[in-house]
Amino acid sequence: MTFAPFGSEIPIGAFGAALAARGARILLPYLDAGEIRAAEADPTDPGSVSPSGYGPMEPSRRVPVPLAEVDLVLVPGLAFEREGSRLGYGGGHYDRFLTDLERGTTAIGVCYAAQLLDRIPHGPSDQRVHLVVTDRETVVAQTQGERSEPGAKAPSQRSGR
Repeated sequence: MTFAPFGSEIPIGAFGAALAARGARILLPYLDAGEIRAAEADPTDPGSVSPSGYGPMEPSRRVPVPLAEVDLVLVPGLAFEREGSRLGYGGGHYDRFLTDLERGTTAIGVCYAAQLLDRIPHGPSDQRVHLVVTDRETVVAQTQGERSEPGAKAPSQRSGR
């Protein structure tokens, strides 16, 4: 699953197009009742996406793909730490989505190098990514303390949203 960048997010369209050219199934997120779902979209076909009410483009056909079929997720954010913590836009959408993924699903934060910081605020329900890829480097996130990993349920979280 990739994402359609908007605003000041790093452009990743060429990545999705390259994966599609290799025959990969490309998914994009969309919001449904405040929760992220994933649906197929063709990054080379402008008709396969449409504007959302909150910024990024979303799949035009909102047919949710079972989470068990998602094996890799590119995750946007305002900032990331080397340990994999992520600062999002405040809705908790990606944190809940990452929690509900199958254990073993790889989550990769994607940002500009300037967005990779020494410290960002985070709480117990914030989900980390496994890798952070910037325009200058790739960082393998280090596990630290009791913070959650993608696909690991925090005590106060439940799946089935």
